[in-house]
Amino acid sequence: MKIKREELLSQLLSVSPGLPKKVGQEQKPSFYITDGVVYALGDEIVCSSPCCLIDVNRVVPAQPLVELLKKLSEDEIEVESQLDNLLIKGKRKLAKIKIEVCDEDPLEGVDEVSNWVELPGDFSKAIEIVSPCVSRGEGVFILGCIHIHPEWVEGSDNYQLARYSVALGLADSVVVREEGIRQIVGCDMVEFAATESWLHFRNLAGLRISCRKYMEPYHDFSHLMEGTGDKIVFPKGLDKIIDKAEVFSRGDSDNNVRLELDSGKLVVVGKGEYGWYKEVRKIEYDGPPLSFMVATKMLLELSKKSGDCVVGDTYLRVTGDNFVFFSRTEV
Repeated sequence: MKIKREELLSQLLSVSPGLPKKVGQEQKPSFYITDGVVYALGDEIVCSSPCCLIDVNRVVPAQPLVELLKKLSEDEIEVESQLDNLLIKGKRKLAKIKIEVCDEDPLEGVDEVSNWVELPGDFSKAIEIVSPCVSRGEGVFILGCIHIHPEWVEGSDNYQLARYSVALGLADSVVVREEGIRQIVGCDMVEFAATESWLHFRNLAGLRISCRKYMEPYHDFSHLMEGTGDKIVFPKGLDKIIDKAEVFSRGDSDNNVRLELDSGKLVVVGKGEYGWYKEVRKIEYDGPPLSFMVATKMLLELSKKSGDCVVGDTYLRVTGDNFVFFSRTEV
């Protein structure tokens, strides 16, 4: 069959976030293609999309197929599915990729969806806002999750917290792994469904991302949303300072920078394996010396806001459009 190379590549890349990240030597990240749909099966998320390989019902290793499609220059290629091989033909070019029979249901273990409902327009924005505050390490399970409350979503690494007001209409709170649900950002999801063990999202192109949900209890951070303190205003050009500090902080798994407040000045420090960067700016502040760790993506978001920024004895709290950010002082 003849297909558009870039169309196939786009379909494969759209589901690639679902490919397992940790696999054994005998197991390689693979696409499951069956009945005109391509699947990528991970532990925390399952991705699927309509696929132009309608006559291929096989398990195809992901890496060689994607890399080959990227390197070919033809607008149109010919694909032929044999028992054990996938033949890809271009102009004076031929590739053979070993494949396997797809003898299992790719959605086995994933709840069937019977009812899709409209996704709130700012839900993806909410995930984008709270995601940087989640722990990226291998530590406490719950700190690597995003909490989806009936009235908001939030994420915290136990030092900083972001909460965004948006309602999915769920009856009960659930948590999902941040590394999974953040994949919906930028995918223009318009519908969602909640089933017993999964949250499902879908866009108009048919891309579907299903995230495994958990019922683990999440700490109640509501008391952090209150409290008085000194109001401060971030200096202009903070985004440019962060951009330079991130050169070094980017190597850190959580990609945090440190904010240091002292009488009349704000110090931004980015530190990592290869060194550090520091920049000082004047600021209207006459309180005691304080230090906070803030995710660079979150700080970039805060730098755009002119909302209420309050510094207390042990915390920094910023109120923006539909969200609140909180960071406690370093001990």
